[in-house]
Amino acid sequence: MRLGITETRGIVPERAVSGREDVLRQIRKRFAAEFPGKPFYPELIHEIIDEDHGPNGGELRNAVLAKLTVKETKSGPASQQVSFSAMLLDAIRSLAAASRYLEEASQKLSDNNILLQSRKMSLFERLKKWLGGMHLGKNSALTYEVEYFDITTSSSKREPIPFEAFIEDVRKHARMYGGIMSKAGTLYRKMEMAGESQLDAFLGKHMEELNVMFRRLEALDAFFKRSVDNDQRPSLRGIKIELTAIKNNMVKANQKKHEYSSRKEEAEQLKKLGFGQT
Repeated sequence: MRLGITETRGIVPERAVSGREDVLRQIRKRFAAEFPGKPFYPELIHEIIDEDHGPNGGELRNAVLAKLTVKETKSGPASQQVSFSAMLLDAIRSLAAASRYLEEASQKLSDNNILLQSRKMSLFERLKKWLGGMHLGKNSALTYEVEYFDITTSSSKREPIPFEAFIEDVRKHARMYGGIMSKAGTLYRKMEMAGESQLDAFLGKHMEELNVMFRRLEALDAFFKRSVDNDQRPSLRGIKIELTAIKNNMVKANQKKHEYSSRKEEAEQLKKLGFGQT
């Protein structure tokens, strides 16, 4: 359109600027004939005359072109700086949020253990306990044999759990996880300074440990419920709420771990294609 309206016969380049009003009239007439009904902007024609025939036309054209130039911007996954260590630490904190629920569950099961030990035992049960003590020695640990459902084999299994040792392990984990949740604590600061591989290994290890701990807590809860006498049931303390909360923490941590793995794999693929982070 620009060429169509400015290539009007009779325009002398040397006089285009000084006689711009005559040029403007000629162009307006040509414009009306070529583009009937279209709006005519004199200001635009003045700019074109200055660019095409003015003494500093080259500079004006370059300025316009500079404004129209689209600057290249980086976008997409390759330009995003992803902190994989931060993603792992976030997943670890999701897991560590189970701290208070582990502490509460261990206390409730300890109370249930006292309740179970205080019940009246039959002559057969007392004899069995006495014989067991003779066989294992005076320092034998209190062990409960529990049942749980193994999803890998789709069958029930039995497992002996040394009660006091297990409860102490649960409490140890609860204290450690509590330290991770405290951003002002020494343990959290150590986690922040740890490398990505260390954080990944820590997360994997504790996801496995918490999964086993959850299974045993659940099995002990069921064991106490079926072992106490009927008159003791009102005093029994269930841990269903704690188990649900711990399970949610495990699920959330697992989701974040999968997100980390996906982003990590994506970054490695982009790096192979030459779009790695710099």
